[in-house]
Amino acid sequence: MDGEGELKWKDGKMYQGQFVNDKREGQGTFVWADGRKYIGEWKAGKQHGVGTYISKDGVAKEGYWKNGRKIKWVGEGEDANDLDNGDDVAKDGKDDLKEDQY
Repeated sequence: MDGEGELKWKDGKMYQGQFVNDKREGQGTFVWADGRKYIGEWKAGKQHGVGTYISKDGVAKEGYWKNGRKIKWVGEGEDANDLDNGDDVAKDGKDDLKEDQY
């Protein structure tokens, strides 16, 4: 798929946004089944660039991501190992996604 599109998983997760060669690329929104969201930049199927993480309680934080991992929140100097309120979205198999807390 190339261009705008939407993917939905049986467990309630959803991605809506841009695709290049069947991978999430450009701007897009990923929504977990419990209501958490990542809205922002994607590259090669992973969060990459500036994005906003919104918790299931509606608390939004803007951050920097690289290759699917949060590097830091905007305005904070800590690296990803010092922060604990984000999620990593990584490809696991075909089009299944797994969530890793960090």
